[in-house]
Amino acid sequence: MKDHLELSYWINPEVLNQLKVLSSSYQNNSPYPHISIPNFLIEDKAEEIKEALFELEFQEFDTDLYHFFKTIDIKHTENLPKIITEFHEFIFSTKANKFFAKLTSTPLSSKVGDLHSILCQQTHYLLCHDDQVDERIIAFIVNLSDDFEKEDGGALQLYDIDENRQPKQVCKTIIPKFNQLNVFTVSDISYHEISEIEHKDKNRISISGWYYKQ
Repeated sequence: MKDHLELSYWINPEVLNQLKVLSSSYQNNSPYPHISIPNFLIEDKAEEIKEALFELEFQEFDTDLYHFFKTIDIKHTENLPKIITEFHEFIFSTKANKFFAKLTSTPLSSKVGDLHSILCQQTHYLLCHDDQVDERIIAFIVNLSDDFEKEDGGALQLYDIDENRQPKQVCKTIIPKFNQLNVFTVSDISYHEISEIEHKDKNRISISGWYYKQ
């Protein structure tokens, strides 16, 4: 029986075998270092996490910047489903830390980062922002929604910048797909948003968080 802190317990072996290629792609992608990896988790683990997320307590957040449902940080949540507890322990384990450090070519803090789930439904959105809070350095999002189409909304949209290093326009659109990992480097130019959900029956659910600077 595999230990839940092993990479191979969670991550698709094809992803593990392509880490060097994925790392190169990460550094070369524009408008800032990022990557979108399909079929990131072993499929039955992804399905199990998705099912468990709907057992969590979500709170509604509604401001000028965003409108969605979100859990509190997993590390502050009691009575979690076992799969969520194990995933939380894994994602901030030494082995996962090394995996993400190699993927992003970024030294990462060994302290436990942030992890939560966001649930977006029709009319929900997250406007343009850069994620720069405290010492965040790497953001990661595991999409666990049923596959979206472009017209459904809910896309992760990346911005390029103008001469003043301010967001200029959307230059890349990433449509949410089941079991898709999105990762990017947090910086003063990592502007991104989640476009408004248009589909009345689709839930955009993810588990996401941040690693911190070493």
